Amino acid sequence: MYNQKKTVLNDAAADSGQGRGEGKSHMKTIRYALPILMMLLVLSACGTPEARQADVRAHDGVIDISQIDLDEIETIRLDGDWSFYSGQIIDPGGFETAVPTGYYNVPEYWTKYAGLNLPAKMDATYRLVIHTDEDSRALSIRTPEIYTEYALWINGISVERTGSFADRTIRYLHPEVYDFDTDGQDVEIVLQIRNDVHANAGIGQSLRLGTPQSIQRSSGFGAAGDLIIITFCVSAGLYHLVYFLFRRKDIEFLYFSILCVASAIRTLFSNETLIMRVLPELAFSMGSRILTLTVPVIVLSSLLYTYNLFRDDAPKVAAIALFSVSGLYALMVLTLPPSIYSSVFYIYLVTLLADFAFAIYVSATAMVRKRSAAVYYVIGSAFLIVGGVIDSLAFNQALQSMYVLSLCLCVFIVAQTALLAKRYSDGHRQVEKLSDNLEASHEQLMITETAFLNAQMKPHFVYNALNTIAECCLTDPYEAEHLILSLSSYLRGTLDFENLGGVIPLKKEIELVRAYVSIERARFDNISVDFYIDTGIDAVLLPPLTLQPLVENAIKHGVRKMERGGSVAVRIRQQTGRIVFEVADNGIGFGDKDPDSVLMGPSANSGVGLYNIHTRLTRYFGSGLSIRSNPGEGTLISFEIPFKEHN
Repeated sequence: MYNQKKTVLNDAAADSGQGRGEGKSHMKTIRYALPILMMLLVLSACGTPEARQADVRAHDGVIDISQIDLDEIETIRLDGDWSFYSGQIIDPGGFETAVPTGYYNVPEYWTKYAGLNLPAKMDATYRLVIHTDEDSRALSIRTPEIYTEYALWINGISVERTGSFADRTIRYLHPEVYDFDTDGQDVEIVLQIRNDVHANAGIGQSLRLGTPQSIQRSSGFGAAGDLIIITFCVSAGLYHLVYFLFRRKDIEFLYFSILCVASAIRTLFSNETLIMRVLPELAFSMGSRILTLTVPVIVLSSLLYTYNLFRDDAPKVAAIALFSVSGLYALMVLTLPPSIYSSVFYIYLVTLLADFAFAIYVSATAMVRKRSAAVYYVIGSAFLIVGGVIDSLAFNQALQSMYVLSLCLCVFIVAQTALLAKRYSDGHRQVEKLSDNLEASHEQLMITETAFLNAQMKPHFVYNALNTIAECCLTDPYEAEHLILSLSSYLRGTLDFENLGGVIPLKKEIELVRAYVSIERARFDNISVDFYIDTGIDAVLLPPLTLQPLVENAIKHGVRKMERGGSVAVRIRQQTGRIVFEVADNGIGFGDKDPDSVLMGPSANSGVGLYNIHTRLTRYFGSGLSIRSNPGEGTLISFEIPFKEHN
């Protein structure tokens, strides 16, 4: 009996902590690691390693796998010369009298068959006979994207009918998996195809044969990979969108956000086409239009991002010309039928060479002029170019590969994060210069230092928070709503640039701390945070981002580094003429390092967060942080500020 498999995937996100020492070593690691990742990407895109592939091809409509141990390989590509019957729909049993047009290569669109000059809109039948061993066993076959309607027969039994073969609307393309038994005999595969709506006609990718376990494993890995890329791209897009909403003048973040989301949508509609698991009856016309539209949207957003990031290095006329071409094609996709815009797509792919040249020119110019962190843009752009080339070759069947543009964009996102980190590092060096300049005003220095502390909000925290919210949407919608409000409060507090140089009420700082803690609790159930706050002191004023970084430091570098977890206590109490703040944890402590050394100034082995807070408190109130720590027992960080009855 033939059963269509359904795969259920569980996506798990891994989180890793970050040590106290951050700086130039991280930048060097990223700079050297990204080229290595590029090489691995190119190798992985070219297919499965040869050790896992069977060296077998079909000849004259027959493929012999009788000498192949299917348990020793991953899958078999049923590539080679199939029997091809153009303009005919032939059912099993009718091949005794039918004469094939010839034996032609699969996978390859029939419009490319040499000497036939066939139209895209046509009916056709493919047939392949598989010689197996004499033992009966269970096998599975995985069909790829087939343009656009088809009926599949295995040993004379119909296992799938789509479109007009089933008297229903043409569904969007998506891979399918089918099980069958060999019964100790040859296997006959008959594929009837009808195409009326697309420029591509026939079989675009390899059909794969293997054991049910190997086929299911292969499909599961592919779907899991797509899901990870989608989650990563959506998280990055939302993060940069939120950043833009707080910093409207940084318009490049808006374009980068669009780039990320468009890449996620492209992944959703390609490779494993996960969209079909959500909308199994999605019409082909709609799915094809959305997938094709992502290409000009990605090109347009990347052009705008590049132009605004390096405005002085990007030629304006060239940018406008390239923007117009992609905009025109996007308009065609929105208004014309698939048969037309899919035909023009081949021409549009050629124009992408100009976009690649534009990115290379801007990258080279930025490097020559020594723009800040330009090297990270160059590396990221190289990945986008490689991804675009591989996808174009795969679309034109010049390369047997999955679509990797979305994966390349993930690396591009990492490179841009490094670029932003480099800019924040440059900002910190500017703070040091201002500190050494006796003529710098106190107000200007306070604003600059607080801005740098704001910039230390790590993108990976927002990504992890969004992933946690995504999981809660399925398991606990009410918790998801609570976490969204907490994240909103956190972002509002850390990106509120209006109060950088002033002070804020204690109540607002506590709200920020509680928002951060609620997100961390949702991610790590072995962490507890308790608050002990005297009443009547909500209106006490203190510099922004004073208490929250201390709590974050205790969680990240104290209790989270212990497998059993731990607890953090936040105590704020009123004493005679002063308010005492204490943040205590029972974590790993400072080890062999002198706790007071981090208050002496940033170094290669310590961060700048505690030093920054200590410096600002000293300027405001005359005294800063006090640290006590015992290895393996925990850390207590405290400070005091003056208190008057009418604050």
